[in-house]
Amino acid sequence: MKILQNSEQRSDIGNTVPQTFYLLKSKENEILGAAALRHELNETNICSGGHVAYGIRPACRGNGYGNQILKLALDKLREMQISKVLVTCDFDNYASQKIILHNGGILENQMMNDEGILENRYWIMNQAVRL
Repeated sequence: MKILQNSEQRSDIGNTVPQTFYLLKSKENEILGAAALRHELNETNICSGGHVAYGIRPACRGNGYGNQILKLALDKLREMQISKVLVTCDFDNYASQKIILHNGGILENQMMNDEGILENRYWIMNQAVRL
């Protein structure tokens, strides 16, 4: 079983929004990936970046860790009472697209980022399931 561990307290650097960084680790304490959760959106990350950025170490890809880290990130965002989550990825990053869709992402549109790369913008309704 993997866990999402807080690796750094909330930070606010320059004109960026507050964010918290987490590490996905194995039982053996091996770092598998990381996620940055933005506590709010500003003009920049509403267009590119969204609420969550995540990545899995290249050697660990293809093992379901991407789905796991995004699911855990959504749980943390829900705890922060963020119920509508924006997640973006490059238009040609098919692995990330699959992960976002698997976690409930709905494609809103595509936008060009500051580097001139076309990004897909997905929204995930991040509400607690009621039984």
